[in-house]
Amino acid sequence: MLKLLCLVPLLVTVVPAKAETRIFKCIGEQGQTVFSQQPCGDNAVETTVRPPDTSTGTTDEERATWRRVAESNEVRELRREITRYENRIAELEQARDIDMQRLRERGDYDSNTPPGQTYEEGLQPQLDALDAGYQKRIDAEQKKIDQVSARIEALSRKN
Repeated sequence: MLKLLCLVPLLVTVVPAKAETRIFKCIGEQGQTVFSQQPCGDNAVETTVRPPDTSTGTTDEERATWRRVAESNEVRELRREITRYENRIAELEQARDIDMQRLRERGDYDSNTPPGQTYEEGLQPQLDALDAGYQKRIDAEQKKIDQVSARIEALSRKN
């Protein structure tokens, strides 16, 4: 009998009790979902909530798998970001080409052409300035691509 009395406290500490909570789910007056420990209306649905089983815990392998999934998702999003920057560069190059062609087609620069130079030679400083302005913006987008690519490379080295 004494042995049995000694086992009871031991069993209580070794075998954890499964905690359960009863809750009620109702639809409120304005259509929102309401949870309560008491019946909250005529449409109350009783549910029993059990805590998750934490006796096994998360293994190192599971954590590593979730980490790889998160990194894979991040790489995918970074690649999308690179595509957006590449598209922006293509748009800038197209706009530059259009603006340069418009500038070449304008005929009002004939009077500004210095003697001895062709129209195209006289126009070259404006074309160079236009190109430099676009190139600065293109280079900024390319710098962003390089930064994102470096982040992808860093993530790839981790695996």
